Amino acid sequence: MGVTYIYRSFDCGPSGRHVKWFPQASILEWFQHHWDHHAVGDDLAASQRLRETLESDGWFLWNPFDFTRACPQSNQDLLRLLDTHTDEHASQLDPFCLQVFTEEDGEGGALFYVDDAYLARAGDRAAFLIHDGWKLPEVVEPAATPFVPAVEVGTPLPNGDAEGITYFVWMERMTKYPLEDGLPFVDRIEGARLPDLARYLVTADLTDSEWSTRQYQLRAALLLDWPEAEPIEQAFLAALQADPDDGATWAAWADWREEQGKTPLGTALLTRALERFAAYDGKAQDHFPANEDLAMARDAWAVFEREYAERRRGYRWSEVSGDRHLVQACLDVSWTSEPVYAQVYLFDDFWGASHPALANGLLRFATRWDVLTPDEEE
Repeated sequence: MGVTYIYRSFDCGPSGRHVKWFPQASILEWFQHHWDHHAVGDDLAASQRLRETLESDGWFLWNPFDFTRACPQSNQDLLRLLDTHTDEHASQLDPFCLQVFTEEDGEGGALFYVDDAYLARAGDRAAFLIHDGWKLPEVVEPAATPFVPAVEVGTPLPNGDAEGITYFVWMERMTKYPLEDGLPFVDRIEGARLPDLARYLVTADLTDSEWSTRQYQLRAALLLDWPEAEPIEQAFLAALQADPDDGATWAAWADWREEQGKTPLGTALLTRALERFAAYDGKAQDHFPANEDLAMARDAWAVFEREYAERRRGYRWSEVSGDRHLVQACLDVSWTSEPVYAQVYLFDDFWGASHPALANGLLRFATRWDVLTPDEEE
């Protein structure tokens, strides 16, 4: 048995999470074990000691070690102590699972202390929260049953004309309070699996759409010139630039890449577009073209690349990868040489069926801060 501490924040490196396991048998025992060392009268020393214990450098806006109080001797004592240090609207307090919302000054995120038994019972709710690193596994083999999301992801974007569903998760600090103002970080597209997503994005009817700025920017980057491509692919691309709705060209290009054993066309276009994000710093990313008209977008990109040439990175912290049913990216969105990360996951129901716990865990993570709180029916 043990206790796991999780700190969720955009300041937590590539994964957006810091996870550390402790050998104490319960949360109460964890507090008792660390009480004398941390409950000291010097606030700066107390915060520094907590950072060292948790091995996390985030903004600690909640320090429960109160030197004016006695060390808790029971779960009831612990909950009374924590209740005095948290806002009832920003915490879920349970002696086996503590969840605390800490965005009090625009930094921080959410803190979790949870024992091993609770984590085991949490199942899908905890799968992404404690996943090691930002990168998700690719599809290993076809699943026997379809993916049924356990999380309501809100209003879908306009339907595509193919089969399946794609989930569009883009987690980035865009406001001062990202876990309050930014959630949910997910949309769903019915009628388009990932191999069809690039075509969907450049042909969808945007009338009265609720697309985000990042989705418009990604769309505008999908059919930009591809100088390093083979001549036949440049010909396919030129045809689609002239007529993005040309279904025959989309199909012919996709078939040709499959025959050549290349990355699926949709994956290749999506990863190239995300790599353009990675090539520039956050200040430039905020000014990426987002034109609905793709011809205008290409012209705007040419102007952008001239005006923001100095913002093209001489270093690269980002990573982009993809397969047929999952495209994922860890993007450095900082304005400086100190990286700040956004996580992007584009996955379809085929990938979700192959990894249902991670898929549901990710959707839950992208829609609420208190991811370990059971649903009412559980």
